[in-house]
Amino acid sequence: MKKFLITIGIVFVIGAVGVFALAKIDFNRFNAEDYYLQITEDGVPQEYKLSDGTVMTSYSYSLEATNAKGTTIPLEFNAQKNLRKGAYLKIYVKKGNQVSSYDEVKLEDIPLKALKDDSDSGAYMFNTRQIELPLMSRNNISGNCHS
Repeated sequence: MKKFLITIGIVFVIGAVGVFALAKIDFNRFNAEDYYLQITEDGVPQEYKLSDGTVMTSYSYSLEATNAKGTTIPLEFNAQKNLRKGAYLKIYVKKGNQVSSYDEVKLEDIPLKALKDDSDSGAYMFNTRQIELPLMSRNNISGNCHS
């Protein structure tokens, strides 16, 4: 009887951990590479009709994104709303170029290597737009401020 109760307890604990993992882990972001981009244009609206007749709209984007190593790739992805121009996004990419999810981030959260160094002017660029880094980031460029 004691072995039976121990077995039931172990099965219960494993089940509880499994339910917690399914509820809390975002598998779209699991094992994905992080890229960063800035929304520079409105998305292209695409309407589609559901089986109940409801018309839904999504917005497609085709932009370049850069990872923490400085590698830039073209990405295409969809959003359920037209994303705010100027917003910085952290894009989760799987299998080379498949966008599985995204989050809006602040400029300070973007790794420095994802920003392009324009050595002639000493300025940093993001998606070909010159940006002003926060003072803390500029003072720590040689260090591991945002690695």
